[in-house]
Amino acid sequence: MLLVRLTRMGVVEIETQLDQNDLRIGRSGDNEIPLQDPDKTLSRHHAELRREGDRWVYLDLNSANGSWVGERRIARIELVPGLAVTLGNYQLTLARPEASLESTSAGSGEATQIFHRDRDTLAPDRMRQAVAHASVQGAARRDVVGSAVAVGAAAPAAAAPAGPSPIRRIIIYGSILVFGAFGVVLALLLRPDDEAPVAAPVTAASAPAPAEVTTRAPEPAPVAVVPASPPNPPPSVAEAAPESPPPAKTRPAAPVARPRPADSDPDAAAVPARPGESAAALLQRRNDIRQRYTVALQRLRARQFTEARDLLTSLSRDVPRFRDVDQRLAASNEGIRQQAAEDFKAAAKLEEGAQWTEALAAYEKLRTAPVSGLSEAIERTRKQMHDAGADALTRARQFDSRGRVPEAIAWYKRAVSWLPPDHPGLETAKQRLAALMDRQ
Repeated sequence: MLLVRLTRMGVVEIETQLDQNDLRIGRSGDNEIPLQDPDKTLSRHHAELRREGDRWVYLDLNSANGSWVGERRIARIELVPGLAVTLGNYQLTLARPEASLESTSAGSGEATQIFHRDRDTLAPDRMRQAVAHASVQGAARRDVVGSAVAVGAAAPAAAAPAGPSPIRRIIIYGSILVFGAFGVVLALLLRPDDEAPVAAPVTAASAPAPAEVTTRAPEPAPVAVVPASPPNPPPSVAEAAPESPPPAKTRPAAPVARPRPADSDPDAAAVPARPGESAAALLQRRNDIRQRYTVALQRLRARQFTEARDLLTSLSRDVPRFRDVDQRLAASNEGIRQQAAEDFKAAAKLEEGAQWTEALAAYEKLRTAPVSGLSEAIERTRKQMHDAGADALTRARQFDSRGRVPEAIAWYKRAVSWLPPDHPGLETAKQRLAALMDRQ
């Protein structure tokens, strides 16, 4: 047995067991799981948890703010333990029964109300009272803890202070990281510029004079020092400025192909885009397919199995592997088989009651149904009806010869209804029946 858990702002508000019934979630009180949402981030009927075989599927009921897994909006997804679905201010997850909510809420100072799926706690009025009661208990617990801390501070011998809570540790470590990053950025901004200063242009006034040559005592290898040549005068501005080259011809940059954004439609895998198909045309085609699927489900729920089978067959042919079309098609075929078996039994009862015409019509409707023994039943009923028609003709003639007109008319009608078209006495029976009815 799995548990569905709904949390808001890190606090578990609802935890209930999943059973065979589907669960609807939203702000409205008629949901199986009504949620308190003063900010109205949820729709009145936001989502539904539906059981399909041995798995649970989350379905978004066309809500205004949608349902999200990470950054992706979803309309349908299979729920597994560890997968988090965000709806409004709430987050929905599955958990095993051993991961109980009491162990999580025992270490915190907040009061948490756990809702189990039963007839009392899931009623909308009792759930609102339980949530309000949990809020009052949480407030009372905070008041008691605050009073205890105040009394402990005034006492002469105070207990040893407890270590910082995990939240305070996160705040402390985060502050250290922020100040460290700020110091690194400040050091980078204040470091000296490593580039060498640009030398000023040399002019005649500022040019250094030729170095004076001094002589020293003779050495083994004297070197003659050549005096520096006087500096050249600085070039004029007109001579110094080089001619600007002609502007180069630039080619226009080739267009960059932008990647197509990821398709977030839940039916994108089953209904991919066709080559050259626009986004609007793709959306219209997907909406048409979804509409056909919805109509087929409506026919299936209304026990109109033949119409549902035809719609699902065409949908499976056009869009293979679309959602659970194959399972729904198998269900419609099974429904057709069961319905045909029930209609066959009803036709057999009409046959036993000697209602030959009605029984034969009921058998004929099952011509295309997968029913064994249908051909034998039709032949048997037709033979019995023809025999009964011949007997009715004999009885009608007997009553007619005795002048008992009402009985003769009744038996002539049966004979006309039951005799086969090629019976030699059929036309005589019709003529005599018309004559007797004219006499009345």
